[in-house]
Amino acid sequence: MINFVQVTDIHLMPQRSDLLHNIPIFDLFCAIIESIKKKEHLLDFVVFSGDLADKGCFKSYYLFNSVVSTLNLPCYWVAGNHDNLGVLQKISTQWQLLNEKSFTVRDYHFILLNSVFADDESKNKSRGKLEKTELLFLENELSKHLDYHCVIVLHHPPIFSGTWKDERMLKNYDDFFDVVDRYKNVKLVLYGHQHQAYKTVRNNVIYFSPPAASFQFDRNIKWGFENSFSGYGLIKIDKNALIACNDVFINFQINPIYAK
Repeated sequence: MINFVQVTDIHLMPQRSDLLHNIPIFDLFCAIIESIKKKEHLLDFVVFSGDLADKGCFKSYYLFNSVVSTLNLPCYWVAGNHDNLGVLQKISTQWQLLNEKSFTVRDYHFILLNSVFADDESKNKSRGKLEKTELLFLENELSKHLDYHCVIVLHHPPIFSGTWKDERMLKNYDDFFDVVDRYKNVKLVLYGHQHQAYKTVRNNVIYFSPPAASFQFDRNIKWGFENSFSGYGLIKIDKNALIACNDVFINFQINPIYAK
């Protein structure tokens, strides 16, 4: 039995009082962590699937750690397009975050991929891409763990959702599928970036994106907001290897107003 939480798209600002699209984002994140703490005695770990910070600055990650350090759980991460990978790699050796990009819990092996890439001016692009090194890392991990069930975590969606957010998904999703489709030990793929809860199955693999920890985008109106609560994902794997991916919404009322 394995129970863990996926938190995605937090978008913390540099100051506790800063608003993001009219949302008190620090207070909202604190409420999410408090919700997780109530069930942490049942959990094995937490994985953060990108966009921990909105602007990728040290102050935002300092606030992140001040909240997450109250958890008594291992915390893993992948970067999102709003994150600063260099800063994250540095602080993860000092704070609550663990820097491992693969780990095993009982008979499940977890593989964490970096899907963020930059433009010619070294600015992270909204659309994701898995570089050749990441694809080789993925294939190596899958081939070395054929006797394990494998779970893959990345920030960008590798699969279409039928919404306007598909224009911001993983650019080379076909390269991703070329690897995944060759290995029957892949059971679950977790991702974020959409700001929409979504679950589907492709070739017997579950693809799951939980509700964002910040705000939910409307499925049809570009940059519009969905009138729903923020939350996270609760993943349960029972002794028969049956996987349940659940959306958990917290009762924290927000009134998002889009601001560039």
